Amino acid sequence: MGDARADRIAENEDGFRHLNEQLGVRGVFVCECGDATCREPIQMSREDYQSIRRNDRLFFVKPGHEKPDAETVIERGKDWYVVEKRPDVDHIVGSG
Repeated sequence: MGDARADRIAENEDGFRHLNEQLGVRGVFVCECGDATCREPIQMSREDYQSIRRNDRLFFVKPGHEKPDAETVIERGKDWYVVEKRPDVDHIVGSG
């Protein structure tokens, strides 16, 4: 996979993360997938959200929205998956 595509996916996911930080106060969050047009709602507890958010490389996505060539699914729930970004996009997602 080219670096530009991985960067674009990470930038999209990071943008959704920032949106969720502002709007997710009612337990409904926006899917943090790499598709810039996605606005799928995900319902989860604030505690689950904060647990995922503790690691800059982790994002949550609707099942089917994961990008296997850009991230690894590390947890599969009924309504959402947790994906981990690769180290080559740490400069975008904040790790490192």
